[in-house]
Amino acid sequence: MQTDAYKAANLLIKKHQDKYPGIEYWFNKKVLPDIKLQERAMYLGVNNSVPIATAVVKRGEYSKFCHLHIEEEMRHNNLGDIFFILMSVYVKRYARQVHFSLPEGLWEEKKSFFNSFGFDDASKYKTQYRKGEDELTASVTFDILWNNIKKKIPDLINQFQPHPDSPLSGIVMSIHPNYSKQIFEGKKLIEIRRKFNSKWKNHIATIYSSSPAKEIVGYATIKDVIEGKPENIWSEHSENLGCSKSEFDDYTKDAEKIYAIFLSDIDKFHNSLSLNYLSNFLENKITPPQSYSSVKGTEWKNAISIAEILHGRFNVFSQMY
Repeated sequence: MQTDAYKAANLLIKKHQDKYPGIEYWFNKKVLPDIKLQERAMYLGVNNSVPIATAVVKRGEYSKFCHLHIEEEMRHNNLGDIFFILMSVYVKRYARQVHFSLPEGLWEEKKSFFNSFGFDDASKYKTQYRKGEDELTASVTFDILWNNIKKKIPDLINQFQPHPDSPLSGIVMSIHPNYSKQIFEGKKLIEIRRKFNSKWKNHIATIYSSSPAKEIVGYATIKDVIEGKPENIWSEHSENLGCSKSEFDDYTKDAEKIYAIFLSDIDKFHNSLSLNYLSNFLENKITPPQSYSSVKGTEWKNAISIAEILHGRFNVFSQMY
């Protein structure tokens, strides 16, 4: 059964059929089977529900960036950089070297972009894909590619300026894995805190799943915050708390009042991001909050910006149909 993602990607790929004879056959007979085998990944960029970009990467010791297309009107705001990062993250555990092929004219036009990732030279490629123009190939060791990516991250992060509905304007909330799982399963809609500030109402909370998981797993909007006596909160909202009465009593013991934080618009990442991975990526230790903390002005700004780049702006599909 073909999904909407498959159909959208197929339509964008087919647009290149005149310049690249056989590209639709390549997509259906090579790319899709390899996605099933988890040997390739397909990325679909969407702007206001309209597909605007596709990328394909094949992983291995000698990984390949197989395809990247961005609709002309969207070729701004460093979308090419972001897709190169997405593809590099996919091959990171496997690649010693990364290469790609492209028409000679495109290499000359975008040479500075490719150079910024460490692809310094291009030579004649063994296979000709595009009609009427020589095909070139460029390669770089993964270490060089990754070092250049890390240099780019600060400038890319600066594009994610805080705004009211951005995670960068909100908080990081530390939640035990058992409870964070229930949140994303829709079984827990209210989080309890002994201390909280209602100013975070209508802001986004990044959910950090605490030890032993130690990873950020998604977002939720803080729809409302109410404070009250523990017995009243339990009486009125117990069915949405995701805990037993004994667990609730243990946590709220001796508290005169507690805060019930109502969560909505819950959005789970395609893949969780471990704190260790983010710390290594940014070469900076990230400290998890004991309860919750503001994102602004902390090391979490960069970590959540990376999560935005990897998950927040694009739909990423490991299975197309």
